[in-house]
Amino acid sequence: MNASQEMQTIINALPEPILILAPERGRIVAYNKALGVVWGITREVLDGNRLLRLPQFSRTIRRGLIGLYARARRARRDIPPFVFQYPDEGGTLRTVSATATPLDKLNQKERGWHVMLCFHTLPQLDAPAVKDQGDADAFSVFSEITNDPWLEFRTSAPIAAIALDDQDRRELLERIGQGLRLYRASRAAVDFYGLAEGDPRALGAAGKSKLKEKDFPSFFFRKEDAYRMLDILTTIGFVKTGTSMLDARGRVVEAEASCMVQFNDEGSIVALYCIFHFSEDVIRYKDLLQENQQEKDFTFNQPFVGLGQLVPRHPLDRPDAERVDEEIERFLDIIFVMTANEALLSLYGVPRNQFLMQPISALFPDRDSAAWILKELFVMRESSFASYDQEGKLKRVTLFRAAFNNSDQLTRIFVVSSGHAHGFTEHYNNLPQASA
Repeated sequence: MNASQEMQTIINALPEPILILAPERGRIVAYNKALGVVWGITREVLDGNRLLRLPQFSRTIRRGLIGLYARARRARRDIPPFVFQYPDEGGTLRTVSATATPLDKLNQKERGWHVMLCFHTLPQLDAPAVKDQGDADAFSVFSEITNDPWLEFRTSAPIAAIALDDQDRRELLERIGQGLRLYRASRAAVDFYGLAEGDPRALGAAGKSKLKEKDFPSFFFRKEDAYRMLDILTTIGFVKTGTSMLDARGRVVEAEASCMVQFNDEGSIVALYCIFHFSEDVIRYKDLLQENQQEKDFTFNQPFVGLGQLVPRHPLDRPDAERVDEEIERFLDIIFVMTANEALLSLYGVPRNQFLMQPISALFPDRDSAAWILKELFVMRESSFASYDQEGKLKRVTLFRAAFNNSDQLTRIFVVSSGHAHGFTEHYNNLPQASA
């Protein structure tokens, strides 16, 4: 959509350059005459274009403006300005402060808010003042919440960012991740990650040495999360996403990470700032919702009657490849039948008080069969087991579905089972067979 005539008249009356962007992909829907007068950007360049593709701005400036736009389109207020330097129409280098304001939704069908970017020319600043302002802006991404852990990573030399058409992206992302070394950390981060003692801004030689040993990917439970974030950061400079971190004891903790990259004038990476928000209540609630949805998807779409759940004493990590048999054997004794309906009890022919809280091996004729199924669950997440009577006729088939949390730990196993019934044999023959 384009701006209304009333809005266009209002922004044309403003002396500062104005851009109005749509909620989707930073599309330019309006601009004022001052944009062309001050910077000489023509209508042909602006019409139908997107903010990220304006050739007049360097990649560093475009990323900073996209960061403003991304926060404002979610209707956030009190967004810190982005300060940069840009030559005016006469070629004089000016210091410019860009501010972002979310506008009322102009179209209820669109997701997000329209955003107005306003550019104010500031009094001339010397180079050190501009650098200090840039550092302050970089920290603004996590200045609102000072009690959460934040980390600052820096490079020994600027690292070229990845272009959209670069090949071997994984190799380049690994190089960037290894080059971003921990430089500074908040007190909360020092305590959480066990980095060093004392004030992180005044760490001694030992503390500083310990900080510099860690690179950006080393803080994540899954390094793929770090590389996925870096892929986004090198493109738009800002990312907010869920991930899993490792604390001082090596425990996996779910977190929401907000990170921002600082680029130099050549568009190379010089620093990375991250803050991590932890909320155990939210994490438990998300895990519960995820497990409940998995259970519904599994049980309500199967033509079975026996339903139950198995729950381990604590979340189980995937077995180590070198000790898989030993760990699986141990798991058999700490996974218990937690729930079972009457149909499942009837199929197994045992009363409830002798079935519940029994180990997983109670569902199988021997421990070897239980171990085989459990191995398959860790690999495939699903498995099946058929039981036969003494005459070789099918008694029942039991299907198993394993649920894992965001830390890739097994948290429960859903069970559905049925005996030989009309229409069931054909369905069973199509299932992957395990062991009998």
